[in-house]
Amino acid sequence: MRSLLLLFLLIMACRPSNKIGEIVGVPKERSLENTHWVLDEINESPITINDTNKLFIELNTVTKIISGFCGCNQLSGSYHITGNKIKFSTATTRMFCQQTMEVETSFLQALAMVNTYEVKEQDLLLKGENKIVLKFHAESAMKN
Repeated sequence: MRSLLLLFLLIMACRPSNKIGEIVGVPKERSLENTHWVLDEINESPITINDTNKLFIELNTVTKIISGFCGCNQLSGSYHITGNKIKFSTATTRMFCQQTMEVETSFLQALAMVNTYEVKEQDLLLKGENKIVLKFHAESAMKN
């Protein structure tokens, strides 16, 4: 019986802990705000853009400003959160980039459709009409 108890305690001590990420500086679930969110999918289609020009957004808790990169242009504006509802008011610079304009246009159209959000561990799901229109992953905390 003692051996069984010892074995049980050993197994429990070896199982993964959700606190490990927090100990090494990576929380299990990211905050919507103050996180660098890198775009993975638009309307469930994976994004394929050069890694040096990743599309991203950041939401600043203090200023309530959204900033980011759309593929060619810089994104900025404001956002408003109530519960899990979110609304963006954005503008971009106006450069033309032949290779990325289609992705950028899709990204901005999807962002305009967003009305709710969900953070699932390291992923941000922005939804419009109860379907995921933009999916991001947390790359790092914002640098202030």
